[in-house]
Amino acid sequence: MNPVSAAQLSCPVLPDTHERYVQLFDGAPGEQVSLVADQWDDHRGSWKVGYVYDQGRSLTLQCVYANQAMRDIAIPGRVDVCRYRTDSAGLTKLDCE
Repeated sequence: MNPVSAAQLSCPVLPDTHERYVQLFDGAPGEQVSLVADQWDDHRGSWKVGYVYDQGRSLTLQCVYANQAMRDIAIPGRVDVCRYRTDSAGLTKLDCE
């Protein structure tokens, strides 16, 4: 898991596959606490996540690819809202503040 500062996050591009979707977890993905977006449609959505940090935990962004590969990106600094948007190429960017 690679820690990053909260701001704009993107899933890494992997050779010979493409991104399928992203998930946001309360803690590590192995704890299986996947968060459901508060608002969403086919191209964007958002989560209110300040409560996760209020309880002493952190978030992890998980990138899932067509070939079943996954990449986890830790979001260690406190954020209150995360918003995602998927572009026409199917790539997802996450903005947290």
